[in-house]
Amino acid sequence: MKLSSAMPLDRNRWLGHTLPSGDFMVMFVYHQGTLSMGMAECEYDLVKNMQVVACQDNPLSFFENITFEDILLLLDWECDDYLDAYYN
Repeated sequence: MKLSSAMPLDRNRWLGHTLPSGDFMVMFVYHQGTLSMGMAECEYDLVKNMQVVACQDNPLSFFENITFEDILLLLDWECDDYLDAYYN
């Protein structure tokens, strides 16, 4: 899968748009070792379509922050343009 762009919404939430047309939005949420993803045509449906895609098995790593690049590597996806800011 290839994303045209992505940006952080807050510390552990990112929003991206798919290629080639950008018709779908993809949201990633990381919370205490669990990565969830939702894909939809409108923002309202993103939350309803959230599903767990990965869980960390090490309890000590639950409190570590991840970056958007970590998600891209995990899913073997590409993104043309993204901002990977860190929120305190």
